[in-house]
Amino acid sequence: MQILLNGIIVGSAYALIGIGCSLLYATVRYFNLAYGMLAVTGAYTTWLLMDAFSMPFALAALVGAVAAAGLSLLSYQLLFKI
Repeated sequence: MQILLNGIIVGSAYALIGIGCSLLYATVRYFNLAYGMLAVTGAYTTWLLMDAFSMPFALAALVGAVAAAGLSLLSYQLLFKI
């Protein structure tokens, strides 16, 4: 049962990343490879906070999402606004 639940969770994460990539490509006709980097940044930040600082998953996931959003805004400001 645990393996099935883990598969559903990981599959949902892959589906969200895939939907985000296809939505981005459909709107601007440009495939942004940095989108994957943002997903990895959020996941790695979440894992790091849970492992190194023993933070609860919900709080670590929230901080990971904020870190990915901050990196997204930073890259937008540095790459597209200059």
